[in-house]
Amino acid sequence: MSRFSFSDRQTVPVYRLVFSTASRNIEDLMKVPEGQRGSRMGIDRTDSPPEETERIGATSMPLADFAGGCLTSLSSVVLSCGLLLINGAFVMASLSALGAAGVKWFENEKVSQFFLFGGPVALLIVQWMMLDYLRFLWRRRHAG
Repeated sequence: MSRFSFSDRQTVPVYRLVFSTASRNIEDLMKVPEGQRGSRMGIDRTDSPPEETERIGATSMPLADFAGGCLTSLSSVVLSCGLLLINGAFVMASLSALGAAGVKWFENEKVSQFFLFGGPVALLIVQWMMLDYLRFLWRRRHAG
């Protein structure tokens, strides 16, 4: 192990010297001037009470809202998986039908793998766009 010697013959490992120097530099960089202590940088409103400006923004969430969000996410995942399964079967049937019909470029393994992977995903994106549009029409109709 390498050692660094001082004039008074005290030996200190080099890694301790480097570590202590680096940690002192970091501490010096992180020091906050006395005038800035207790104040926050940013766009706080000065006319609001201190407890409002110190709040981070987190609020308590009722269990029903949390469960509703989880249920919505879970239903979206289940719907997407079901649609991907149906789309995959549809694309596979289409590829085999086009291959049997004699379309030459679908007989290429790379092209058929690309369509077998990309086809269901592209169909899923189109289906979600259609569902969003139908939801928009439904809300507009019931809104007035």
